[in-house]
Amino acid sequence: MHMKRLLVFVVFAIASTAGIAQNRPPVKFGKIDPKDFIVTSPVVDSGDAAIVLSDIASTDFEGNNNGDFSLVFKHHKRVLIRKKTAFDDATIAIQLYAPGATVETEKLSDLQAATYYLQGNEIIEKKLDKNSVLTEKMNSLISVRKFTFPDLREGCIIDYSYTIKSPYYQRLRAWTFQEEYPVLWSEYKVTIPFMFDYIRASTGYLPYSKDSSYREFRNYTINIPSNNAYMRSDLISLSGDAVTNIWVMQDVPPFKVEPYMSTAENHISRVKFQLRSITYSENNTKYIIKDWITTANDLMKDENFAKSIYEVNGWLDDEMKKHIMKDDELETAKRIYAYVRDNFVCSDRDNMWLSQLLKKTYSSKTGNVADINMLLTAMLRKAGIQAVPVMLSTRDNGKANEEAALLTQYNYLISRIELQGITYLLDATETNAGFGQINVHCYNGSGRIIDQFPSLIQLDPDSISDVNIISVQILNDEAGNMKGDYYQLAGKFSSMAMRTLFANKKQDELIKLITKDFPSGYSFSELVIDSLALKNFPVSLNYKMKFKMSQEDDDIIYFNPMADAGHIKNPFASAERLYPVEMPYCVNETYVLTIEVPNGYRIEELPKSTRVHFNEGDGMFEYIINKQDNKISLRSKLFFKKANFPPEDYDVLRQFYGFIVKKHAEQIVFKKN
Repeated sequence: MHMKRLLVFVVFAIASTAGIAQNRPPVKFGKIDPKDFIVTSPVVDSGDAAIVLSDIASTDFEGNNNGDFSLVFKHHKRVLIRKKTAFDDATIAIQLYAPGATVETEKLSDLQAATYYLQGNEIIEKKLDKNSVLTEKMNSLISVRKFTFPDLREGCIIDYSYTIKSPYYQRLRAWTFQEEYPVLWSEYKVTIPFMFDYIRASTGYLPYSKDSSYREFRNYTINIPSNNAYMRSDLISLSGDAVTNIWVMQDVPPFKVEPYMSTAENHISRVKFQLRSITYSENNTKYIIKDWITTANDLMKDENFAKSIYEVNGWLDDEMKKHIMKDDELETAKRIYAYVRDNFVCSDRDNMWLSQLLKKTYSSKTGNVADINMLLTAMLRKAGIQAVPVMLSTRDNGKANEEAALLTQYNYLISRIELQGITYLLDATETNAGFGQINVHCYNGSGRIIDQFPSLIQLDPDSISDVNIISVQILNDEAGNMKGDYYQLAGKFSSMAMRTLFANKKQDELIKLITKDFPSGYSFSELVIDSLALKNFPVSLNYKMKFKMSQEDDDIIYFNPMADAGHIKNPFASAERLYPVEMPYCVNETYVLTIEVPNGYRIEELPKSTRVHFNEGDGMFEYIINKQDNKISLRSKLFFKKANFPPEDYDVLRQFYGFIVKKHAEQIVFKKN
């Protein structure tokens, strides 16, 4: 992109400050003070293996010799290593975007690194040997400069700084304020020239110590190279107001991965950027991010995306004859889906772009998730069924911004059809799913249909549930033991997981796997697993059990009626939580038990029945136990109407589960007659 057409103009920015931090610590590479080895901070405790003393970076723009702009990223980080367990973090890998020898690459310069430790009152410095910096190729696009600090020991400080110059201003570097160790000071400064417009996205729940912006007049000199070796290059000067943003966080607590968290990407304190447009003149703006209708139309014409589903010719004709059921579109769709699901192997489940022609996917019977589901879409359309591709971001990829057409946010592709007013979502790479079922990792807010009208489809975990039912009947046998029948009907998501877990297991392996959570002393037999191969139906388990309730001299028997079905541990152990609770689906589980009183004993004590509601109807737990003659019946039920809970609900949710764990631990007491 040449900048000759740029006009000089000024964009005014309003300075805003959310809060003013304390003065920035006087950090300069190699300037270490003995006081740096002694840290006091409210976010530091004795268990921290390392402490980030400061992490400071800046990004600025400068004109280059190729008629364009470059980014200049400067980074300086200082870390106190307190324990050997943090030594691995003293190996630094700096990633550089390096697409190949024929194009420009990012360049690393001014690398400095050293280890410091106290010897008495003297600070000893061990500098990095520049010859020990290795270059590795991560993939076709990313190169890595890698080094390990010398002379590591507990109590040392590692200090390093470097500069990266990049011609790819589309890749303005993000900044993460939070990491696995406490950070005393984290700062990022970005100065953006007037012609560039970036979308800024922030995540996390921690407040900035400083969030300010101001404008300043900048002049940029750009060298336009000449195509003629005998002519001079052309220098142009571009002047106008640039906007500088400064973000600071101070005393940042370590980020902890909590149970029921979709991905750290959604919650860690971070700021990132996406180039939206470049203004060449007052009447000439190039939009990098377009509206969704334009973007979808582009994708439908893109050979690496959906163009091929509109251009399928005769190479599928013979295959289609095997699956089309005349006058029955639903059965036709089921047959096509089952064929693709059962005959194709997915090589990459993290991609929304085609890696090859659909014809090659069909002939090789392998491809990435986009290849396979786009082939499914093409086959459905060839059968006269209006199938469309849907792109989405999976749970481990983070939530997508629904408003902005940022294709880099998406990493997965499925297919959608609508028959007789019913919508079906299909993923033929999910080998253990039935027709119309997709994996829970797809439920991450929404997906985007790619057709003439690129609307959203909701993929909210609150909208799905997994209904699991366990029924147990235990009776006395003639030998004085207890015998029982165990039956479990799994929900659709549990069924998919079971099919994966049980694949290629022998009978004895299955019994050990299924009954591993029972107390010792139980024996199991006659295991029957139903519908493992019938993927449109739930999996059910049925087996017989036998155990001895007591020894001959036992006057008192303690028996936990929940057996293996009880909640034995509260998943919410942390006293506080900054992040929402994100369950993959709404829980709905029922456990029913009928048990005879052991021969020669009577009921001495039963747990009390109870029913507890969560958040006025968002959930419920009940534990209803009764006795009649020589039998005891129990029903334990837990369900939620929601899967996601905001941080302010955490304390109540933690107490709710704590109550369930305590109740499920209660025992029936039998006493000898």
